[in-house]
Amino acid sequence: NNNNNNNNNDKNTDSGNDNSSGVKFDKRLRERYFGQFNGESDSHYQDVWDEDCIDPNHTKYDVESVNSVVRRTTELILDIEQSISTTTTTTTTRSSGTCT
Repeated sequence: NNNNNNNNNDKNTDSGNDNSSGVKFDKRLRERYFGQFNGESDSHYQDVWDEDCIDPNHTKYDVESVNSVVRRTTELILDIEQSISTTTTTTTTRSSGTCT
């Protein structure tokens, strides 16, 4: 269901300073939402990744689509680029799954 996925994405656009060091945390950089598999065994990841290889826009199992992840993280990077001038920025991510 795409509506649940969109509602989940809306919750992830909040950002702010979460500590006194000035480090900013932004929920747009959070892990992908795995729908009905969220919080379940990692054994279901491959089922989702297999579908990703067929269609990066799929939301089968109520997961966040690959392209949705790309959009929100790209938006974050663009926002960072617009807000910095001489500031040093470090962004960390990780990726899992491959298409064969």
